[in-house]
Amino acid sequence: MVLCSFLAAVGLYVCAVWLYENLRTPLLLTLNSLKEFVFRRKLSQRYGKWAVITGSSDGIGKGYAHYLARKGMDVVLVARNEAKLTKVAAEIKAKYGVETKVVVADFSKGADVFPLLEKTLVPLDIGILVNNVGVSHDTPKYVDEVPQQILWDLINVNVGAATLLCNILAPAMKRRRRGLIVNVSSMASIGPTPCLATYAASKAYMTSFSVALCEELRPFGVEVQTVRPGFVHTNMTDFIVTGLKDKFFKDYLVRVDNFMAYAGCTIGKVDLTCGHWSHGLQTAGLYLLPEFVRVFIFGMINKKLRDAIYAAKKKNTFEQQKHLTEMLMLACATFALIGAYCSACWLHDNLRTPMLLCLGVLKQLFQQQPFSEKYGQWAVITGASDGIGKGYADYLAGKRMNIVLIARDEAKLNRVAHELTKKHAVLTRVIVADFSKGQPLYEHLAKELLPLDVGILVNNVGLSYERGMCVEELPSKTVWDLLTVNMASVTLLCHMLVPPMKQRRRGLIINVSSLSATAPSPYLTVYAATKAYVRSFSMALREELRTYGVGVQTVLPGFVRTNMTKVVATEYKQKFLFKRLVQVDEYIRYAGFTIGKTDHTCGYWSHGIQYTGLQLVPEFVRVLVLKTIYSNLRKPDGV
Repeated sequence: MVLCSFLAAVGLYVCAVWLYENLRTPLLLTLNSLKEFVFRRKLSQRYGKWAVITGSSDGIGKGYAHYLARKGMDVVLVARNEAKLTKVAAEIKAKYGVETKVVVADFSKGADVFPLLEKTLVPLDIGILVNNVGVSHDTPKYVDEVPQQILWDLINVNVGAATLLCNILAPAMKRRRRGLIVNVSSMASIGPTPCLATYAASKAYMTSFSVALCEELRPFGVEVQTVRPGFVHTNMTDFIVTGLKDKFFKDYLVRVDNFMAYAGCTIGKVDLTCGHWSHGLQTAGLYLLPEFVRVFIFGMINKKLRDAIYAAKKKNTFEQQKHLTEMLMLACATFALIGAYCSACWLHDNLRTPMLLCLGVLKQLFQQQPFSEKYGQWAVITGASDGIGKGYADYLAGKRMNIVLIARDEAKLNRVAHELTKKHAVLTRVIVADFSKGQPLYEHLAKELLPLDVGILVNNVGLSYERGMCVEELPSKTVWDLLTVNMASVTLLCHMLVPPMKQRRRGLIINVSSLSATAPSPYLTVYAATKAYVRSFSMALREELRTYGVGVQTVLPGFVRTNMTKVVATEYKQKFLFKRLVQVDEYIRYAGFTIGKTDHTCGYWSHGIQYTGLQLVPEFVRVLVLKTIYSNLRKPDGV
């Protein structure tokens, strides 16, 4: 009875959280629709005269442009195809009689396009910004099969465009204390997606960024809506219509006009939506499953688009009970089953790592194999001049691996290389590389790394900002540096080194994410979103490479005493966070022990407990917790 009561309580809690997460949007939509019916304020009166829509030459972007023009807003159309833009502008002007502006911008060009956009947009009374522009590869592909330029386009277009436009336009919205930002993410953001790893990771970034930005801008009267559509019939999904004989997926494609009929109704009413009702049902169903099942489902969809993935939902019908006692018993049993199911999922997600560690230790007792034999002769570590990167270099050198150290400070690298050679008698190589320089760097890295037998790649290099900051407070260069260093380095080095690992059928990739990847983090919005990208990308890549004998480990450290947490160490000595800082050598002692034994770890035992605790609470609570932590880091102690 005690166990049944406990499981029922767990089941009741989980049901309440699930119902909150999935019924919040329809309830807010109903209440705000009634409010709109009473007050009847135009969007232009509520937010501002102009709406800016990126990727508006066709598809969902064109749909948003038509919808907002129909609502009486003047529209700025932004895309790279001038002919299409001019045609759409003419259609809108003739049909709705509103003003239109056309801005030709190819976001794949990176930072070069934003000076023109800033000059054009900042003088306008921008009320609504729709960050819709996005790209993907034409069909599902493994990471190493995607051309390098497409990977850059995914980061520049899917991530850079929305981040920089928010950075440019949010200050004016805050001053006017009105405005709405609509960020179009994707249903792919709710789970790492093998064979669409980079695209899904970029959308995980968008969701994390957008939800955190919503909390940052809420006190200033500026709203942020996150849209996570499923399959909509656009150029991006055209291969499903033209390339597949199986009608199963075609039946799930929603037409743009149908999608906009629903998505448009949610504008200004809810902060999180899937746009179309059927996509909302699919998302709600997916959230009933633990993450590893969602990864499996998305992987199956993209690996075998011809197969029917979605299982028919089981329908549980219950006869009407005559007595209240029997009804209560049935409810208790149902909650107990849900509680048992969710407890099993939670235990799987949180005990899987320690169980794999134990099994790995037992396996090592009977099969002791040096890392250099198991994976390869060389370990490549980025950000290796100090902190966690230097710790990994020392640990792997201690395991008799030769080390390639990559960072931007040559003096520090040479000092670390000398220490490793002297201490462990291994070969070392130094590569001076500033990952903020972007694409030109990787040709030099390929020349240096591809001739080597690289067994382990540790993608550790990362940037953050000194203290908590709102998105618009960040210099645009800092934003680009965060994107190119934290995300592009991981993506492009994996793209470079995965093919030889697959050929040799051995190797290990260690991608260092962060505990902040577990939830959107206001005041650390861009950094946390980049780490959500790394986590999603790593877990999807793991499934892509599993059959080739190549391992991928995702590491999610909490607060470790490095240059990145220097502010906490120097200015918050009396604070709770300072007491939770872990020394690098102590962290690496635990994190190093997990190498080759588990594919997902926080590295340190106390960080694992924090991660486990965060998984017990719904996302909005996690966002609130992280918002509280990082808002305290916005100014020095005592100020």
